[in-house]
Amino acid sequence: METISFEINGQTLEALVGETILQAADRAGVADIPRLCYKEGYRADGNCRSCVVEIEGERVLAPSCCRYPQQGMKVNSKSERAVHSQKWCWNCCWLICLNPENRLTHQIRNLMSGWKN
Repeated sequence: METISFEINGQTLEALVGETILQAADRAGVADIPRLCYKEGYRADGNCRSCVVEIEGERVLAPSCCRYPQQGMKVNSKSERAVHSQKWCWNCCWLICLNPENRLTHQIRNLMSGWKN
């Protein structure tokens, strides 16, 4: 099976063709990338932006759940910029959780409780 070699947080990874950055990182166990809307088996849209990573040479952060690695790509999920954006997303979700009338409150709190800073 064909693979694509790229780096994430300074570690070289071999991604399978058709695998996203997030899937490759999860399979290899090399990066703890937070996620909220991504679930294996569902279509990834990148809507929540909690899984953003910084890609060398690109101006905009990319959602790792729907971005495919390229040969030689250098990805950083722990850069100051990426972590700031990831935390901003989660903080917005916490604001939603402060409203006890919100039906999603318990689901979001459960998802967020396992995320490490």
